[in-house]
Amino acid sequence: MDIELSEDLQHYKESFVLGLTVKQAFFSMLALGVGAAIVLLLYEKIGITLSCYVATPFVVPLALTGFYNYHGLSFWQFMSKLLHYTLFNRPLLYGAGTVEELKDMFLEKKQEQKKKRRKMRRR
Repeated sequence: MDIELSEDLQHYKESFVLGLTVKQAFFSMLALGVGAAIVLLLYEKIGITLSCYVATPFVVPLALTGFYNYHGLSFWQFMSKLLHYTLFNRPLLYGAGTVEELKDMFLEKKQEQKKKRRKMRRR
């Protein structure tokens, strides 16, 4: 008897509420709560539009923490790698040298090619 199983069993996620996992549901509620609190606190002072703009930088990272997954990295792991490679990565430099050194290298390669051709002719 042969039982076929899907190859995507490792990516199976148990749904908790409305098709969301526990992590996604938790961070959705947290993002909604933080966003609502910021908007309600700032609504009377600066208006609804500006309070939504102020809340956005707080809400988006919270929501992405629950949902974002890129090649197995969470949002914060991905952002730390992105910042590291953007700001602290040293560039690779190639120094070709002087013109004379390049000419010498070219002549050496040319002589090696001639030697290989002579060996091939002798055989």
